[in-house]
Amino acid sequence: MKNREIAFFDCSSGISGDMCLGALLDLGISVQSLTKELKRLSLDNFSIKVRNVNRGGIKAKKVNVIVDLRKQQDVIFDWDYISDIINRSNLKEHVKERSKSVFRR
Repeated sequence: MKNREIAFFDCSSGISGDMCLGALLDLGISVQSLTKELKRLSLDNFSIKVRNVNRGGIKAKKVNVIVDLRKQQDVIFDWDYISDIINRSNLKEHVKERSKSVFRR
């Protein structure tokens, strides 16, 4: 059995997607690996931009996910749309269920 390391996120003050992705990249996940995993969602019209920032003396990575909305002009990003993306993805079944549970909270 492999040893695994666990990261604990204390989100008592909240966390945004860009903050979470930036923290994961700071831990050593490559942008290429992140992009590869996100492509499992079968969304091809996005790119990821990363830059180093300094906020209040704290260095971090700022992550922007750029989506080409011209290809999705009439899309409403509601639960049905998000659930459909997850269901159609190439993710493992347990990952799909876990992902959907995050949005249901």
